[in-house]
Amino acid sequence: MKAKISYGSWKSPITSDLIVTCTSRINEIQLDQNLTSKKIYWSESKNCEGGRNTINCYDYKTKELKEFTPKEFNVSSRVHEYGGNSFMVNNGDVYFVNKSDQRIYLQKGADKNPEPITLNQNARYTDFYYDNLNHILYCVCEKHCDDNLDPDNVLIALNPRKLNTNCNVIAQGSDFYLSPSLSSTSKYITWNQWNHPNMPWDSSEICVGNVHITKSKPDEEEDLEQANMSITSIIKLSIPGVSSMQPKIVSNNTLYYLSDRNGFYNLYKRSLININGSTEFGDESKPLVKFNGEHHKDVGYPLWNSGDSAYDISPTKPDLIVAIAENDMYLVKIRGDGDEEGDVVSELLLNGDQLGIGEIHDVKLARFEENVAFAIIRPKSDFEYLARIDLLTGKLTPIRKTYEGAPLDERFISKAEEITFPTFDGQTSFGYFYPPQNPDHPYSRDHELAPPMIVTSHGGPTAKKYDSLDLKGTQFFTSRGIAVFHVNYRGSFGRGKAYRDSLKGNWGILDVEDCCSAAIHMSRTLKRVNPNLLFINGSSSGGYTTLACLAFKPDIFKAGVARYGICDLEALIDDTHKFEKYYTQILVCGDVNHNESTGDGQKNLYKERSPINHIDRVKAPVAFIHGKEDKVVLPNQAIMMYEALIKKGIPASLTLFDGEGHGFKDPKNIKRALECELDFYNKIISDAKA
Repeated sequence: MKAKISYGSWKSPITSDLIVTCTSRINEIQLDQNLTSKKIYWSESKNCEGGRNTINCYDYKTKELKEFTPKEFNVSSRVHEYGGNSFMVNNGDVYFVNKSDQRIYLQKGADKNPEPITLNQNARYTDFYYDNLNHILYCVCEKHCDDNLDPDNVLIALNPRKLNTNCNVIAQGSDFYLSPSLSSTSKYITWNQWNHPNMPWDSSEICVGNVHITKSKPDEEEDLEQANMSITSIIKLSIPGVSSMQPKIVSNNTLYYLSDRNGFYNLYKRSLININGSTEFGDESKPLVKFNGEHHKDVGYPLWNSGDSAYDISPTKPDLIVAIAENDMYLVKIRGDGDEEGDVVSELLLNGDQLGIGEIHDVKLARFEENVAFAIIRPKSDFEYLARIDLLTGKLTPIRKTYEGAPLDERFISKAEEITFPTFDGQTSFGYFYPPQNPDHPYSRDHELAPPMIVTSHGGPTAKKYDSLDLKGTQFFTSRGIAVFHVNYRGSFGRGKAYRDSLKGNWGILDVEDCCSAAIHMSRTLKRVNPNLLFINGSSSGGYTTLACLAFKPDIFKAGVARYGICDLEALIDDTHKFEKYYTQILVCGDVNHNESTGDGQKNLYKERSPINHIDRVKAPVAFIHGKEDKVVLPNQAIMMYEALIKKGIPASLTLFDGEGHGFKDPKNIKRALECELDFYNKIISDAKA
């Protein structure tokens, strides 16, 4: 009975101190837009500094690694609240967004002080592109002028060498913009845009326009407002219900982009044709990334963060492309125009499963070396690292490891088992099961000694849980004797548009069904875990699914933990930010009445799907963990549900953290939240034994 008694309290080297003090996370990679530069740059979020983001540089010539960002700066954009692309590099000059004031700063070297080039005027910036021919910095600007109104999102052009008192707006009128970039001669500019009520993965379009700039003198210091600058002859690649994103123009006449028009995101290209003086799109190519007998996959990621690069094209060899699909990397070679059968050759370069890779992120092709790419590699059983990738051999060489301490003892690392399971309504869902793993306590498959299990629903909900190493959400618990199951419920990204769209109108139904079905499948069908010790947790929208499972399926889970979760959908709609203004409406109602009045029918759906309105059905204890500064899901969501449960007599705890927003950064808060969660489960386990 030793294994049964000790579940949840096994001794493990994967401590909360290890998780919060010894690791960092690489967020984005940038290469100097000067093609002769032999440096690679990346931003890194350091747990040991409260999640402060710094820009780092590796010089291939000198083999030196430098940190650029002074201690008083934190590189982070807050566009769309989730941020993303927050810096770029040109001729060794680093342009970045500082978190505290959201201004753009220019830093001319690792030992130089950053200087602002934008005013402190309630604006946020992201997605930068430097035009070296005309000395113009293009980017996305989100202007916050009135707390009672939505911010205004526009594309702007800045003078990159001085403080800009005014921003030259080059595109406006749509609700959102991302991904500005220019052709090699600066003749064309392209960008991504979309409008409410859509999220970018629902329906978005790509624009291409002609750039016209006339200056009184060829001086890069001249104010742009004194120059004659315009974007004309704008053409749109727009198909209702189709998401197109990440446009790039190559060789001045070919547009590349990602689109889900055939059910899965893939890479496509179109020629830009001049007809009677006007630019028009040529025919769309066939999908360029071919899976050669494998199941179809989505190329790329959902656009929660700006700047995520799912593919790149060589600036010196435009017939060479690398692309990411799930945990695999593909190499695409194009002969000629690529329009004839056999002109496009697509091959699997990195097989993630064979190489033990859980996720590949933000790929960039080297400018200074042929047949070389860089990417963020997140292994299944080790810490993530920035890698150099040889495109001829597939060899991975680490440039920067995010953990330099003693290697993890793999005897304590649980390996994911990909599970396909039936749902209550006869459909199929997917997830990763992690059994307990500890050399001092062998995992027992004896049903009488089966371990507890945490079912985890990821945030988003339009997102995906990968099987890359996750110390905080997985290994911290499995190494102590608690199994973990990460559910990629219907609505998750990565399995095509139909799977992703199935959650529209069904949030609070299908995600709940799938999480509960996973618990039943593992405990009663496969008998791998204890059916009387099933827990559920989740963050953000995953916190909503957690609370919904406890309210709508009260007999399955013994307890739940909601991290900055949602309990009242009506309150969420009233309090949410611009980016997700209609997201809840789409997820709950399936379609959107774009008027401010949602109608009684829609309001009734919000009430039906809100756990706060079903307190009488909740039976299990709940722990709430929330940041006091959360602007995405306000802390009153946790407070009102906690108070309602206490009033009913259901055991509940509420932990609010000062200075934390939507997701925690301070190491001491991460540590406390993690230990509180483990203590919460162990109390339930202890009470069950008694």
